[in-house]
Amino acid sequence: HLEIKPPHEEITLSFPHDTIKNYFLVRGLKHKLLSGDAFPEWLSEKLVVEDQNLVRFMVEAFKDSANSKMVCTSEIAIYATKKCDEPKVITRAANLITFLVASNYSFYGKDLSDVKIRGANISDGIFHACNFDRADLTDVILNNVKMDRASFKNTNLKDVIFDTYPYLEGHSDIVRSVAFSPDGLKV
Repeated sequence: HLEIKPPHEEITLSFPHDTIKNYFLVRGLKHKLLSGDAFPEWLSEKLVVEDQNLVRFMVEAFKDSANSKMVCTSEIAIYATKKCDEPKVITRAANLITFLVASNYSFYGKDLSDVKIRGANISDGIFHACNFDRADLTDVILNNVKMDRASFKNTNLKDVIFDTYPYLEGHSDIVRSVAFSPDGLKV
């Protein structure tokens, strides 16, 4: 269903199948990232981590792109959350890091201190030796994440989802107790 309207009016499109919709979303995002235009609005409106079909389409776009500009532009958007608390900027960053991780992009040794990626899915991601100090990882899915020697000082880990509990480096014996910050957000 395609409705033609005069310029500057909203256009409503309906697709008979999500595959067609996802194709156009990916194509539009790829064009925007490679041309340096502003990010498409849908990327900042809501988290898309639950839409596994769209994530798979995005993985192909990131893998097929011989130009690393897509990755660089995505990283810049993630780092922008270090100084910005605007919900749309944070949602966009969470979506982009979800796409990068699903594309097997390695964040090995990256400085992700102070980033805000609430609700992202970074399952199976490679974050060895990353600095997550003071980052906001609220509601982030951390299943099977590789994060040896990663730093999490003063990191907000509220409601994160682990498939296994993380190993606490620096302890030679079992951990018998832990202390929580007064607000209950930090271990």
